[in-house]
Amino acid sequence: SGALPRAKLFADWRQGVDEKSAAEILFSPGFDPHSQVILREGGLPKPEMPSQTSSLPDVKIIEANGARVELEILPTKYAAMLLLNDRYDSNWSVTVDDQPATLLQANNQARAVHLPPSAKNRTVIFNYHAPTLPTAPSFAVFVIGLFVAGFGLKHRDTSGKAESDEA
Repeated sequence: SGALPRAKLFADWRQGVDEKSAAEILFSPGFDPHSQVILREGGLPKPEMPSQTSSLPDVKIIEANGARVELEILPTKYAAMLLLNDRYDSNWSVTVDDQPATLLQANNQARAVHLPPSAKNRTVIFNYHAPTLPTAPSFAVFVIGLFVAGFGLKHRDTSGKAESDEA
């Protein structure tokens, strides 16, 4: 039906594209989302074989749950960009064959990772790490809140006694 698969390899990508420009490209009539991916980050290697996206192997999804996505990538003769059509969030991390890799923001809302050429199968794992609130500052704010609330109650009680004494 023309929809992109959940995970796909691309041999062609544009990099360093800001959010507004990326949206314009993605929604332009001549753009083919099956042949090129748009990346927010810059400083990546340039595509080696941009016309070869259609010859790249399919991506095999091994596991996909809310906090972990494991993918198997067959060998590639040239660098590729792996697009995971799943919501981008900076709390995700990615590894390629158990080595940390750089998480990229693709097509404004999806996740991606750059893969150099490889003669062997690779395992790519995306893991979500929920943000944690710092405990010490949270506890300090809680104590200050209790102190302010207690002072407010004491102040109200004191003003109530003064009125009843006058009556």
